[in-house]
Amino acid sequence: SPEHQVRIISGSEEGLSGWISVNILMRQLFENTKPIETYGVSDFGGGSTQLSFIAPHASKQRFTMNLFNATYDVYSHSYLCYGQEQSRLVYLSQLIKRTNATSSINDPCLQSGYIQNITYKELFSTACIHREYAPITNLNQSTTFSFV
Repeated sequence: SPEHQVRIISGSEEGLSGWISVNILMRQLFENTKPIETYGVSDFGGGSTQLSFIAPHASKQRFTMNLFNATYDVYSHSYLCYGQEQSRLVYLSQLIKRTNATSSINDPCLQSGYIQNITYKELFSTACIHREYAPITNLNQSTTFSFV
């Protein structure tokens, strides 16, 4: 049935897809030949980072694939919470912690003159930030921080 033909892939599968794509585009994977070298791939997404490369030894994140009549053992792992947007939220939470939650916080990474407003709830309600980085429990969830 059609609903069984579509599914959400895992982060590791996303990494494998990237590895296959890059190595085909770089002409490392061809039919009936196994390349001496392949490219490793790092995919720095919004919420996670995927790393994929030929696995030098056995691991839980190793996937065996048969492509173009050759077998490849590829390490592929998704590091949840290590994407660009999640890293930025961790960074902002650390700025808040260092300034004891003042309403206007200097962010040296922002363009001069730019102001970014974010509420406590927007920042600390994400799974990647909530547990480990929530520094201040006595603030209202509607508290707004201005990064300048």
